[in-house]
Amino acid sequence: MDEERATIILAKELGDKVGRLIVGEALYKEKLIKSALTTYQTDDPFFIPGYRGKDKKILAKFNKSLFPEANYFFLEPIPLHMNNERLHFMVTPYALIGDKEKSNLRRLFYKDVPEGIVKSMNVLCIENFISLYKDYTLPRPLLPPSDLEVINRFIDLVPKLNYDGDDETCKTSFNRLGGVRSLNSMFKEIGISARISSKGAYDNSYVKKANISKVVSQLRSKVIKEYKASDNLLNEFFSFVFSLPYEDQNIESNRRILSRSEDLEFITGVLTKEYVQGKYFKEYFEVLNKDVQKEVVNSLGLSLHKSSYSTYLWAKGFKNIKLDYLKLYEEDAELFIEFFRNKSLQKKKTILNEIMESDIANEEVIGWLDKHEPELLKEASFNG
Repeated sequence: MDEERATIILAKELGDKVGRLIVGEALYKEKLIKSALTTYQTDDPFFIPGYRGKDKKILAKFNKSLFPEANYFFLEPIPLHMNNERLHFMVTPYALIGDKEKSNLRRLFYKDVPEGIVKSMNVLCIENFISLYKDYTLPRPLLPPSDLEVINRFIDLVPKLNYDGDDETCKTSFNRLGGVRSLNSMFKEIGISARISSKGAYDNSYVKKANISKVVSQLRSKVIKEYKASDNLLNEFFSFVFSLPYEDQNIESNRRILSRSEDLEFITGVLTKEYVQGKYFKEYFEVLNKDVQKEVVNSLGLSLHKSSYSTYLWAKGFKNIKLDYLKLYEEDAELFIEFFRNKSLQKKKTILNEIMESDIANEEVIGWLDKHEPELLKEASFNG
């Protein structure tokens, strides 16, 4: 397959699935062609008389039955008569693949991709999500945030160690990370073959630099950088998978991605979406370290009181969150009692007056109030 054929195959798919674009502005046309990966004219130019730019009926002339291989139509004005109210155009159909088209192709074709599409993208050296998505769907245990933190500290520590003339360092150098035995046990659990050992060293209390470097290399490839792709492509892929329908997502892989991401804007964006309209806010929130959790809660802002997850966050220690205490009273006696006991006297009276109007009587809460706040309960009952 040559480049022209590959371009036409992909342009047709883009035209059918994304749409065919009409471009009449000369500078924009020039910019598109100049920055494109590849462009090919797919048919002879044709003439359109009396076309108004606002006349949407012209789109019907560019449907896929007439020009199936084109995804762009470039318009060039043709002056025929002075003071003519309508412009006349020469239209040239093009197959064009630029950055926008490459991104669209990645998002359109990530699973069960036809062989012709795969070959076409390979011919044009277009990076895709096919192998990334396949890897993403594989089941893997989630690495706990605490283990990931130790691994990152281990990788940071290695180049700072003191090595003697034989390129060896003492095993006690790793005591600050729990010691060699603890580290090797972790390496075994996460599935890398390398270990910190004294093989080839002066004695059993030392480790060769080459040995440690092997451990670091395997950690980087399997744990830190498990997806083999450029950072830009990975960032685009991660944003993409979180935009997919849930049936195409791997929730455990999502948790792993979030637990290892250092992009706070990306993390808060995902968690905010899940908080407001998603299903997996709790599952994602739990894998974040404490500092990131605080940033996520701060970013949620005014949306906090709109979700049932606010109760979950309050129970996790974020006590400044505004709760729907009537809902809490009706659904979770233990949390309601914890919430109620720390309020001021006036706030307690307000809460009691409102729950007395509820159609639901939470016997566990009423029993606790009768034991610990009998006077307030009598007052509220009397007012009711």
